[in-house]
Amino acid sequence: MTRLTVFTCSVYRDLTRVWYRVLSRTFGGSPPPTLIFDCGGGLRREWFTGAEIRRVPNWDHGRKIDLALHELPSTDVVVILDDDAFPLSEAIVQRGLAALEADSRMAAYSFHYRDWWKLPAAGGFHVPMGSYALLVKPGIILKEGLSFRTVRTSDPAIRNGTGYWDTADHCQKDLLERGYTIGYASEEDRLHMPTFFGTSGGFLTFARKSLLLRRHVMRWNRHRSETAVLADGYSFQRACSVAAVIDLFRHLIPGRPAFEDWYDENELRALARAVPNADTRREYQETAERVFGIRDTLLAA
Repeated sequence: MTRLTVFTCSVYRDLTRVWYRVLSRTFGGSPPPTLIFDCGGGLRREWFTGAEIRRVPNWDHGRKIDLALHELPSTDVVVILDDDAFPLSEAIVQRGLAALEADSRMAAYSFHYRDWWKLPAAGGFHVPMGSYALLVKPGIILKEGLSFRTVRTSDPAIRNGTGYWDTADHCQKDLLERGYTIGYASEEDRLHMPTFFGTSGGFLTFARKSLLLRRHVMRWNRHRSETAVLADGYSFQRACSVAAVIDLFRHLIPGRPAFEDWYDENELRALARAVPNADTRREYQETAERVFGIRDTLLAA
């Protein structure tokens, strides 16, 4: 039987608690062994029955993945998940494991790849596997001495000229050029691994710790916060994701969220409707539909 470990990193503790609740539910109350790097502080072991919690600085994500793979060498497969990627079906994980077992040269199997650019490697162009929801054989990564860390580059072909290989991208390039393959989940299976994207970054941007209240509160006043929320599509997506986490926490976890001083769904939709540019307004409205649709799916599961 394949020895499987789930790995995630936590910055936004409310999110991680929701994520582990969903993970446990998906695996019938007995999730696989799980390692959680607590990079924000404040996680309590009693919130994560059966999981290992380890305090780790909030290094860049690739460095944290490298550390986890080195500390889990006896595991056949590590399920690397962002804590805003929610597995809703044990069967899709099993299909990924079956693909890895069937091909000794398959080093990883991706549920959420980066489909907006093509990665040049081994004489061709490939879909970047990403690091959001990924099954990895740590034995191959360690044997080949590879790293998931970002790498700077001046090559305009990499990430459309943004100046760096993102987390896992350069690792994938090295794997492909050494004769390994990457597996990809079907579109149907991807639907059973919904993800918000950027939620922890949104929390770090929009919230601050109140020493007086011993909770997190909105970082700025309402006017400045609205400006930040509407700055661009990614900011609005993160704002919706934080609101969705607050809703999920209230429905799934006993007690109050550590951060609840934030806009609710109706307020965010109202802000989107008030955007003057029609294309931007449409984009924001579609974002709200997607993010709050995922919230509703998680509540109904």
